[in-house]
Amino acid sequence: MNTTNKEWSNNTSINTGTLAGKKSFGLRFKMFIYFVPIFVLSIILMNILQVYGCSFLGIKGEYYMKRSVKFHDLNLVADLKKERLNRWLRERVDDARIATENYIIESNINQITQLFHRNVKLNNSRTDLLESLQKESAYKHLTQFLKGIKTHSPAYNSARIVDIKQGFVIASSENTDIGAALSTSFHEKMLVSGGEGFFTVKNPQAEEGYGLYLSRNIETSHELKGNDASAAGLFLVMSINSRDFAIPIIHTGHGLGKTGEALLVDNDVKLLTPLKHPLKDGSIARAFEYKIDDQPATLSSLGFEGIVESVDYSGEQVLAAFRHIVLTTDMAWGLVVKQNTKEIFAILYDGVKNTIIISLAGIVIIFLITIILANKLSRPINILTDTAYKVSSGNLKARASVTNKDAIGFLAQTFNTMVDSVESRQDELESKVRERTQELTALNNELQESENKYHDLYDNSPDMLLSINPENAKIISCNKALLKSLCFDKDEIIGRPVFDIYHPDCLETAKKGFQRFIEKGEVRDLELQLKRKDGGKIDVSLNVSCTRDNQGNIIQSRSALRDITKHKTLERELAKSNEQLMHSEKLAAIGKLSASIAHEFNNPICGIKNVLETVAEANLNEDEEKFTVLAIKECHRMADLIRKLQDFNRPSSGDISLINLHEIIDEVLLLTGKKLKERDIIVQKNYVDRPPLIKAVNDQIKQVFLNLIQNAEEAIVGDGGTITITSDCVDSNILIHIKDTGGGIPPQFMSVIFEPFYTSKPAVKGTGLGLSVCHGIVKKFGGDIKVDTEVGKGTTFTVIFPVEAGV
Repeated sequence: MNTTNKEWSNNTSINTGTLAGKKSFGLRFKMFIYFVPIFVLSIILMNILQVYGCSFLGIKGEYYMKRSVKFHDLNLVADLKKERLNRWLRERVDDARIATENYIIESNINQITQLFHRNVKLNNSRTDLLESLQKESAYKHLTQFLKGIKTHSPAYNSARIVDIKQGFVIASSENTDIGAALSTSFHEKMLVSGGEGFFTVKNPQAEEGYGLYLSRNIETSHELKGNDASAAGLFLVMSINSRDFAIPIIHTGHGLGKTGEALLVDNDVKLLTPLKHPLKDGSIARAFEYKIDDQPATLSSLGFEGIVESVDYSGEQVLAAFRHIVLTTDMAWGLVVKQNTKEIFAILYDGVKNTIIISLAGIVIIFLITIILANKLSRPINILTDTAYKVSSGNLKARASVTNKDAIGFLAQTFNTMVDSVESRQDELESKVRERTQELTALNNELQESENKYHDLYDNSPDMLLSINPENAKIISCNKALLKSLCFDKDEIIGRPVFDIYHPDCLETAKKGFQRFIEKGEVRDLELQLKRKDGGKIDVSLNVSCTRDNQGNIIQSRSALRDITKHKTLERELAKSNEQLMHSEKLAAIGKLSASIAHEFNNPICGIKNVLETVAEANLNEDEEKFTVLAIKECHRMADLIRKLQDFNRPSSGDISLINLHEIIDEVLLLTGKKLKERDIIVQKNYVDRPPLIKAVNDQIKQVFLNLIQNAEEAIVGDGGTITITSDCVDSNILIHIKDTGGGIPPQFMSVIFEPFYTSKPAVKGTGLGLSVCHGIVKKFGGDIKVDTEVGKGTTFTVIFPVEAGV
């Protein structure tokens, strides 16, 4: 096969893999997936319906019916045992009644009681008491009768006659009991019973342990009651055999199986009969001592009757019927009949196991049948699949050899015909592909060359170029000039909103320009400022064009930003120079005007002064002379002020002379004094004695201090404040400190306050030349100016001059 055919084979490798993957999930597997789960689910569903039924459909399963039958059986057994136990208890009550009504007790009890009480009062020992009683025939008859109760009735362990009020045993079937004291609990329960009743107490003799006792009061003669008040509390107490009294209920018969049992509890859920099985921990519970805590026993002791499924004392799941048996008003028993659910449903569970085994066998049979049928049905399909796999791998010579005369055979013939057609068309297709490939390769090379030229022009353009997404205004691309000018890396720019690169001062203008671009598709010669990474500004001129789709929608922008920083800087410097020139001309005109006005004022002042001096020579009273002298003094002051104003505005001679800085400062304060007084600003002077002289030009030094004092006055906001002027000599320098109580200078302006044209004042108050000129004059004469300021607390300018320094 030629090269093109190999390429076509490589291009179809993915499809080949797909066919191979599909082949792994063949017909056999699908049949198994379809039929086996359906069969398994059907068997499981049938078993569930058979065993547990479906309440929604009204179907009752074997589990439900078996459970109902067992509950019915347990109810019958519980009712039968309750009836047998009640009958047995009634028989014991009749035994006690018949015994107390026997003539032997009636004829002998009074004599024995009186004799017993006499011996007790004499504090005779039990041995003496027994010997005294044995001598009496009445005692012998009574003792034989009590022993006969024990002998002829196996249900009883012993029979006693007790005096409840005195708390002693008077007569008993056991000689060792005679004179024995009753326990406190036994005594109290006998008193509460009031005549007869069943109760479980501790035997007065500790060696007998716990037991069941039946009591009944003995009626004594009226003579005995009247003669001895202590004889009115006699009872017959019969101890019932704890192993024999439960015989009617312990025997469970064959109806409860191997695990079934019946048990009896008292009011406190304490066992009255031994348990058939060990407890959860393997120990054996003892009757009359263990308190059981399972649900049926607890419910029966509380007075409830019914049936329940729960976990019993051994930890096994059981079905139980429970009954409540009332003995007396304050005593009752609970009866529980139960059987283990494992035993009850054993046959049912065995049936389920057998069904599962049969189902598994059926699954195996279905699996084998499925494989046999699938092999027969899938063989021609597998042949066709293998042939398709070979064709898809590039072997166009492969043909399907299926000869069946069914739908699959027709499919194989059609497939072979299709492969013949594909093979015949392949050569023609390969020829066209080669020709088209050559054309596309040539076009691709041209496109690549053009693209390289475009990227070269784009990246190396002297102008800053970028492209943004018009939908979200984010930067898509930019050239090296933009990155270099803004000091950013490419990954720091791409994807950011374009407004992030503009300076905050022009952000609103940039947003309006973007909106104009969205509306019109272009922006021309828009002047903006870019923000460098270090916070600096770049003045640029922005021009924007766009690319549109077939519908005329803007899909991309082309922005060109030209750096015009130098041009804008020259414009600003030229504007400042023009402003400085105009201000200088204004100052020169004002100087000439003020000199002319001062000259005009000087003549009238001289005339007024001459007149006042002539008047002063006349004879004047004290007040007139005082006012005349004051007026002459003011005329001298005005003349001196006019002379100094003329000197200040007279062009500098440039002559250097020795200057006393204190005198210069005082002359400046004379010129500014009126304005300071109007604003209630106090000037404090702290001069050093005999200040050294400096060499400088008088009027230039005067201009320095005039500017500094005016700045101090203007820095004080509102009326009221203090300007402190201090002189000091340090080494060979004289220092003049001018401190104000104004608002101070912000830190960001400290580096530019001595630059020309800088000012924080409105245009009507200054041009920004004062401090620059002062700095130049001081430096000219070898001095320096320093500034110490704090926002909100004021500013101190310190002027430093070398003493007797030359030019």
